[in-house]
Amino acid sequence: MIAQDDFQRIHNGITINLQKIGSNVNDIENLVKKIGTAEDSEPLRTRYHKLGNDTKLLIQTTNQAFQQLKNIPVHTEADINRKRILTDTLPSQYLKLLERFQQTQRLGVQKERESLNRARGASQEGVAIYHNREEEPFDSTFSSQQQTQAIIAVENQVDLQTIHERDQQLRKLE
Repeated sequence: MIAQDDFQRIHNGITINLQKIGSNVNDIENLVKKIGTAEDSEPLRTRYHKLGNDTKLLIQTTNQAFQQLKNIPVHTEADINRKRILTDTLPSQYLKLLERFQQTQRLGVQKERESLNRARGASQEGVAIYHNREEEPFDSTFSSQQQTQAIIAVENQVDLQTIHERDQQLRKLE
């Protein structure tokens, strides 16, 4: 009877974890869609990474719970049938969620890398514009104003520290 109570408790815990993992994966998918768009921001990236880490912890906890569930002794034919019925669907649900999570993580890393490369390119363009401006004669005021505005826009868009942090985060994920 104690084994049955343990079995049910662990089974319920796994079911709840699978629901949380599924919810997290949905949220991560929505966040990944926004990476590299006008909606992209540092808080969005922070939430994306936090959800990814939280989901990894849930996956580890769920793996441990599956091991516990597997190791619970069953003594009667009824208990064996009950255990089989309760455990038939969980592993397949779990594997589908793991696949979705991994695909989403890969897509997120790819989009972050693309965003980082765009930011690096914009940063290099801004430096080139700045250097070209110094070499031009000062009689082209309109062109200088445009270049200054372009430099300011690039500087506002690209924070080298943020780029460095993103690069480090990507390397951690790889």
